[in-house]
Amino acid sequence: MKKVCEVDAMTVYQKSSVLPWDYTGGKRRAKPKWITETFSAAQINFLERHSYTIRPHPRHNPTVEVFINEQNCTEKDLTVMRLLF
Repeated sequence: MKKVCEVDAMTVYQKSSVLPWDYTGGKRRAKPKWITETFSAAQINFLERHSYTIRPHPRHNPTVEVFINEQNCTEKDLTVMRLLF
């Protein structure tokens, strides 16, 4: 897994009043509305093509980390990732 970026969830919450996590069924999942409020359409498209994962930062709880599966990435994909994020 390759780290794409870190997002300050509190800043997103201040702008849109959407928290990042949905705790239904005892599992933590990212809310789709939070994803659309945080990232642009091009960024969401890139993340969905590369099987993204979101998790809270281990030390800085309001920070959310975004990872992608780098096994399927080409050099072009890594360059696009650097430009988008």
